[in-house]
Amino acid sequence: MQSRLTLDDTREATEFYDYVVKIAKEYSDISEISNEGRLSEVICNVKEAILLIYFNNSTQIYMPKMEKLFRLAKENQSKIWPIALTKDSRIPPKIIESYQSFDVVSRLENRLLSKDNIKTVAQIFVRQVISECKPTFYTENKLLFVSHKRLDGEDIAAKLCDKINLLGKSKKTFRDVVEVRVGEPAQDTIDSALLQSDVLIFLHTPKSVRAKWIEKEIKSALIYDIPILWIRIDNADTKGLEVIPGDKAHLEYDSKDFDDGIKLEKIVDEVENLCFEIIMNRSRLIYDYVNDFEYWAQENVSVKN
Repeated sequence: MQSRLTLDDTREATEFYDYVVKIAKEYSDISEISNEGRLSEVICNVKEAILLIYFNNSTQIYMPKMEKLFRLAKENQSKIWPIALTKDSRIPPKIIESYQSFDVVSRLENRLLSKDNIKTVAQIFVRQVISECKPTFYTENKLLFVSHKRLDGEDIAAKLCDKINLLGKSKKTFRDVVEVRVGEPAQDTIDSALLQSDVLIFLHTPKSVRAKWIEKEIKSALIYDIPILWIRIDNADTKGLEVIPGDKAHLEYDSKDFDDGIKLEKIVDEVENLCFEIIMNRSRLIYDYVNDFEYWAQENVSVKN
């Protein structure tokens, strides 16, 4: 819902709103409520549960049409996602006050970011929207398998994984050094995690070249059609790789970048967004498979007749 329908000052909301709508429209069918006329139309047609997203205001005062939409959405057992851009706008209107707001301020503070980085928080939010609208294609509970060489990649993997895991309530990464319990058959646990993962993140460090276990993990990912996100570090030798995971690395960094808090935040954002894009693009192939199968079925029926 356009911020001007619930807020007097929309300067901060506009950047957040525009980014969320842009990305959401790429992957899902959404309906914008951009003016009062459109609001009236939606109120007239709300007959079943919807996902309603809007911005809280600090005054707790909303136009009558908005209050009616809130009431209808609640009566239809809709999902209602309020967005709080400021500390004094965290509480939704009384009729839906029990619904938890997406707290932009807290998200920024938790990651030591200023309001200039509001787009970063919008990226987190839109992934939650897609997860809600397309749960079979994308879920925030995804598992990222991090393939690395302990000799020069363990510290980098630890910093990357710890930061990624802070972004969500559930565990999102797997690295063997901490995830395999004492006494467990290590390779069985690793293989099982890889097969369940949504993306394999390959940390291509200089000493990872010709590492047999990394080679095995990349081969398994290719065989089982698990997407690979290739991160090249310190200009690691590409020619020495026994298995090339793609045309070129998706991302390239220096190992010292992972020691810099600000740079690490940027790295995590880039990794998260690329994982999202990779998962969604792979999921879209399902439509192609279904269309190809339906075409094949129709052709075969025609031939038999």
